[in-house]
Amino acid sequence: MSLKADVVPVVDQQLPGPNAAGASDLPANLVAVVNAYGANTRLMGSGSTAHVGAWDRVGTALSWEFSGAAGKYRLEAEVAAAGEAALGVACDSTKSVAKIAPTGGLEDYRVVALGVVTLGAAAEHNLELKSQGKTWSEVRLRRVRLVPVQ
Repeated sequence: MSLKADVVPVVDQQLPGPNAAGASDLPANLVAVVNAYGANTRLMGSGSTAHVGAWDRVGTALSWEFSGAAGKYRLEAEVAAAGEAALGVACDSTKSVAKIAPTGGLEDYRVVALGVVTLGAAAEHNLELKSQGKTWSEVRLRRVRLVPVQ
């Protein structure tokens, strides 16, 4: 069987966006992973157990594209961490560093605050979290959430 078309197909990508309360959930299964040299960070599991795992090297970045209204948002992440870790956070014009404290192990997930980001007027945005620092303990991530600051 073959299919022949005289036009180029157009794919309309549906970006995650805010819920009725204005918060945006960015789950692990929508992440783009850019591994540092020699790293093997990847999506593991599926459904409600999906998480970014083997995130154990400095320089590996996770990014999400999403839609959202302009304004200030509290950034939260559901993570499990074996030790202390530092994340570079970049979203629109916001650039900062967030610290993650150990959660009790790689199976012990907690919601941690990563700071406040400001979304510009554009309808589409990109959030990047990048492992950094001289030392990095493995972190697992289930989701990131942006909650409007009142």
